[in-house]
Amino acid sequence: VDVRLPWGIKGTLEGVLNYDINSTVVKNLGLKDPTWTLNSVDNRPIYGGTYDNALTAAYMITNGERNGWYYALTAKLSKTFDWGLDFTASYTYADARNIFDGAGDQPYSTWNVPYTVYGNNSQELSYAGYVMPHRLMISASYSKDYAKFFGTSVSLFYNGGPQGRTSYVYTSSIVGDGGAKNLIYVPKAADELTFTDYKPEKWDRIYTAEEQAADFWNYINQDKYLSSRKGQYAERNGVVYPWINSIDLKFNQNFYFYTGANSHKHTLQVGVDILNFANLLNKNWGSSYYVPVTALLSASGYKVNGTDNPTYQFQANGTEKLTSTYTRSIGFSSTWQMQLNLRYIF
Repeated sequence: VDVRLPWGIKGTLEGVLNYDINSTVVKNLGLKDPTWTLNSVDNRPIYGGTYDNALTAAYMITNGERNGWYYALTAKLSKTFDWGLDFTASYTYADARNIFDGAGDQPYSTWNVPYTVYGNNSQELSYAGYVMPHRLMISASYSKDYAKFFGTSVSLFYNGGPQGRTSYVYTSSIVGDGGAKNLIYVPKAADELTFTDYKPEKWDRIYTAEEQAADFWNYINQDKYLSSRKGQYAERNGVVYPWINSIDLKFNQNFYFYTGANSHKHTLQVGVDILNFANLLNKNWGSSYYVPVTALLSASGYKVNGTDNPTYQFQANGTEKLTSTYTRSIGFSSTWQMQLNLRYIF
């Protein structure tokens, strides 16, 4: 819908809605149904092996019990000024759910890739990893020709919003189905999980159970997503990366000259593009971030006829304790870049 607003502003409102009909899933028919449930705070069912050791991977492509969906709403404002300025601003809110993100070119990889709570034969509807909830885009461009032989144009482009999604999982599958890593249970109290001592690979000392319990609880409380899921399972792609602000600058200087009887116009254009311009002004601006550790816990005791008190180990962040959700990316995504251009237009 396009509307004319006061002061010469053009407004646009656009919506998109998609709904999957008969979503496709893959099931491993070689797996026996779950036969054991732990009597603990994390009481997800445990699989009981396969029907035949010689036939462990009998995959069937079928329709899921639930269907995915996607919607997006975009509001846009734009205005062209008589003195050479063009301005546009738009905001998009989007959300989507699916059974899996489309990864996998064979039945096994399609079945094995999605992170789940209850195992890959029970794939749940969850957030689509490729859809970000917010996107704000602003552009402003000014151009002016003067003195017959010169022209200048300057453009600024702003792109703001989260840059990705991720999931909190165990270091391996804990339900005994041989599938992907399972989504973690988030405790509702600091003493709800039992930890055991271990020595992280890059440490020169033991990481005690008491330290892990305290550190994991502190990590949950500082993490916006985990602190909202206490007493529940984490969701696939439930973690949304922080809002990133990116500003790009484009500057062109034109030099005009004329040839021939008809005064044919030629343009020599010298330009510069600066990506992540804000980072050029301040090294702390325009940075992107990532989640260094998403497999937060290793677990043992999840097995048929196993203990009713599983034990856990909170994973370290390399040589250090894991204390913060996000780490600043060191690379092109967090630094400014400049490109010089020379064009001849005739």
